[in-house]
Amino acid sequence: MDAAVAISALTVNLYAQDLGASKLQLGLLGTAWAVPYAFTSPFAGRWADRYNRTILIWAGLWLAALSHSASGLSTRPQHLIAAAPFGGLGGALFWPTFETLLHSKEPEETKARIGAFNVGWTIGIMGGTAAAGYFYHLAGPRATFFTIALIVALTGCYVLTRADWRLKLDGTEHHLEPSQNSTKVAPARKAGYLRLAWVANFGMWFAGSATNTIFPKLARSLGIPDGPIGLLSSLIMVAQMSMFIMLSRSSRWHYRLAPLLAAQAAAVLGVLVIGIGRAPLAFALGMLLLGISRGKTYSASLFYGLDAETSKGGNTGIHESIVGAAYIFGPFTAGISAEKISLRAPFFLTAAVVSSAIMLQIWIWSRIHPHSPSELQQESK
Repeated sequence: MDAAVAISALTVNLYAQDLGASKLQLGLLGTAWAVPYAFTSPFAGRWADRYNRTILIWAGLWLAALSHSASGLSTRPQHLIAAAPFGGLGGALFWPTFETLLHSKEPEETKARIGAFNVGWTIGIMGGTAAAGYFYHLAGPRATFFTIALIVALTGCYVLTRADWRLKLDGTEHHLEPSQNSTKVAPARKAGYLRLAWVANFGMWFAGSATNTIFPKLARSLGIPDGPIGLLSSLIMVAQMSMFIMLSRSSRWHYRLAPLLAAQAAAVLGVLVIGIGRAPLAFALGMLLLGISRGKTYSASLFYGLDAETSKGGNTGIHESIVGAAYIFGPFTAGISAEKISLRAPFFLTAAVVSSAIMLQIWIWSRIHPHSPSELQQESK
């Protein structure tokens, strides 16, 4: 599923360019997908707490298959933009619902599940992104989109056989017993760090979506072939997967501000390197730094949401809605700035956005309910 979606993401960008899409239209492609994703995800997370998960996941997959099929029939950039919202709606039904399956009463088990989940979807997207440019030239755009649609539709058929996904979470969602971590971390502090992670995650997915929108165009302008473009883009996922593996083996980063800020500072450096770079090596370094940061912020947002006292499904919905909001503003802002200024302007604008997110997090952290002396001592270690 993830590999197919990753192939589609780069393929639709390359196909739109081949159909004569402007820089603004390239930005609108991401925005058209993200609007329904952002607005539907919070509702889908709540629905997952109450209703049949199998149906929600199945419907999401089939809407995504419909979007890919429509993309395969497109002959103008406007057609691709019109097909994108169906994919966004499908993703909104699928991801928040699937993520509710990761929760366990034991925080360590939740952490392990999140780690396995994050590594799994990252490997899929990494492989798909790396192969996308080559597959696009080998099979052509239509065959690529129809193949993706078939894979996603067959996955939807498989979901219907998984009756155990219909089950509720352990216990009733709104009457869960406090987790083991609740005795160590005050609820006010949990809520504060969840807000920190949401802000950080928005900044990083803004950076990633803006980069994915404009980088293929920038790379083509420098004479880099489509195959290597996919390989370079996939390095975000290589670094992201490495970070997911590291974080799944340790709890020391939980409820600490410094690691979160350090990761985002690396992302600021990464987008600046891409913005001024001209060689594949510079682009590779920038992508790796972006991946490291996004691995940290995504893990924090998902873990803190599932470690909350209540409304875990609602939190996964907000988590994915924030990703969707970043995909609304990231591609659109990147497209506008590339159109009006230059192909490199989006990367400098992205650095400013992530820097602003860092400052907002510092302000939020300063207003979190005062820690006890033992908690302060633990965080400083």
